[in-house]
Formats: sequence, structure tokens, C-alpha cells
Amino acid sequence: MKEKTKKDIYHIHDKSYKDLYSKKEIALDLLKNFVNKEFTKELRAEDLTLVNKSYIASDYEESESDIVYKAKIGDSEAIFYILLEFQSRVDYTMPIRLLFYICEILREYCKNAKHDKNDKNIKIPVVVPIVLYNGTKVWDAPNEFRKMFYNEDKFHNGILNFTYDIM
Repeated sequence: MKEKTKKDIYHIHDKSYKDLYSKKEIALDLLKNFVNKEFTKELRAEDLTLVNKSYIASDYEESESDIVYKAKIGDSEAIFYILLEFQSRVDYTMPIRLLFYICEILREYCKNAKHDKNDKNIKIPVVVPIVLYNGTKVWDAPNEFRKMFYNEDKFHNGILNFTYDIM
């Protein structure tokens, strides 16, 4: 009988959590109770659509999984990118990795939307990154992208920025 490796154990946890959060009601509970922002208060399960696509790069597959939901919130569309992080260590590159995932989501959205580049009313959906972490150490990686830049405070609002929730 094959002995279970650490990789096998992560894969079991990965699949279990992905199966769990693939249920709209569980994802909705996460969004309402942990993200707990104004835009989640009126959100209902029927507003959520699970996107059956992963944005995880092959060099990260062993340690994590992702769940992506689209939601209609009022007259806006939002995409919730939930990164399920099962490493027992803090990942200080997380803001950069999330940027790559956000860019891939938006690139695919724009490719499928086939916007007219002359349309001055083009809008894209908001992407809300969420990291679920179950490690033992306190997550002390920056949760604001701008903190990754050298001397970010000198550039004020002139640099790209987003935050993510860690749960």
C-alpha cells in the first residue's frame, strides 16, 4: 500500500475545500460573514454563478486551488476570486500572485466580451480577491498590493493598488 505523502494530503484538503466552496450557499455564507462589506449584504445564492475555470498557474497547483464566482450586484457585475491556500506558511508573494490571477480573469473577460475599443462606455467587472489560509503562523504578508513596491509612499495614487481579504 502506498504511503500518503504531504502532497497527497494537501490534494485531499484542496479537493474537500473546493467541493465545499463550490456550493453557492457556503460561498455566500463566506462572503456575507467574513468579507462583510456593504456590497455583500444584499447578495443572494441565486445571484452567484460558479465559473468552471481555474486560474492557478501550474507552478502553484500542488498547494492551492481557486474558486471563482460571478455575481450580479445591482447593475454591476463582480467576480469573486477565492484562492484556497493550504500551505502552512505565509506567502509574501501573495499580492503579486493575486495580480496575475486578476489580470488573467480580466483578460479572459475582455476577450469574450469583444468590446469595441472606440466605445467610451466600456466597463469591466470588479474582481474581489479572497485568500483562505489555514496555516499556524499569523498571516503578516501585505494585503495591499502597493506595499510590494519600493518607496511606494512617494508615488501616492500614481501606482496600481488593490487589497485582498485574508481569512
